[in-house]
Amino acid sequence: MDSLGDTIQKLREDKNLPLQIIAAFLDIEPELLSKIESGHQKPTREQVVKLAEYFKVKESDLLVTWLSYELVYELEDEDMGSKALQVAEMSRARMVLENISLSETNYSKDADPETIEKEKNLRMRLNYKADKLTDLLSANTDKTEINKFNNEILELEHELEEIKGRLKQTSPLYSAIKNPAPFDVGAFQRDVLDENSLLLEFSFGTDESYLWLVGKNFVESYTLPPREQLESRIENLRKLLDSRGMLKDESIEDYQARIIAAETEFERESQIFSRELLGQVADKIKDKRLIIVPDGKLHYFPIAALPFPDSPDNTPILLTNETIYEPSAATLALLMRNGQKAFAAPKNLLVFSDPIFSVQDARMK
Repeated sequence: MDSLGDTIQKLREDKNLPLQIIAAFLDIEPELLSKIESGHQKPTREQVVKLAEYFKVKESDLLVTWLSYELVYELEDEDMGSKALQVAEMSRARMVLENISLSETNYSKDADPETIEKEKNLRMRLNYKADKLTDLLSANTDKTEINKFNNEILELEHELEEIKGRLKQTSPLYSAIKNPAPFDVGAFQRDVLDENSLLLEFSFGTDESYLWLVGKNFVESYTLPPREQLESRIENLRKLLDSRGMLKDESIEDYQARIIAAETEFERESQIFSRELLGQVADKIKDKRLIIVPDGKLHYFPIAALPFPDSPDNTPILLTNETIYEPSAATLALLMRNGQKAFAAPKNLLVFSDPIFSVQDARMK
């Protein structure tokens, strides 16, 4: 697995940037950046966040890499697992909450319009100053000018923090969506989970992936195969499901033979995929309600369609566990906290269906 230093060096060299430019942006000596790239010095969390901003990569990707060394060798460390889960939740929850803010949802109804406008203007000014500072650093501008912009950015950040603090007190819903706090694992365990519920959060990575299993009283972390391996299995399973349709000019005999082969292959592939994803936690998830936060192409394949890991009769998880899918744990906690899930439907609806899977079905005639 590539180290964080290797990743930073690759990002820098891909843009043909010398050590001095990135070191100046981080306000450190080039020698220290060289030690970070060679793995002899670990950067701070703040430096990793700034690097993600500079190279325009996902903040959570770099932070997960930042924690990955400890995560690989301290999987039994619950505190380390919780920290890594917080990192994984960071950009995921932010993306979902930004979508909420861009939707028609009236999430700003409890906020003062004048304060919201001031916050918006401050963010725009900060973005402009940050872009300008990047240009100055790239152009080897005089340090006095760079320090001037740095001080202006610090003042704007201070103003923004004051407004965010005010909004948090007076407009909790707006603040929670626009300026989400770091994911609180303990609060999620206390307020969302019960003894029969588990959170399964996945994070797919280039070299290895992770699964966090969170119960009422524990947090556990597991290493999974890399993204390419997992997502290739998903693609294969989806293709096998799509192959059920009859091909043009295909005989009944050929169709039936192809479907039997596809079903056999699907059974084999789904067993393997189930073991890869859930084999390490099979004993812990038995008969539990599973709150699943997927990642990557796992969004497009229901885990409930897989057989329970090492089930002797390939019983699908759909029949062994209640499964609930959420975009992020932090978003679920926010919605529950603000009563979005407290509204009961005025009536019950029971639906029976008998779907058609083949053109040979008598009802097609």
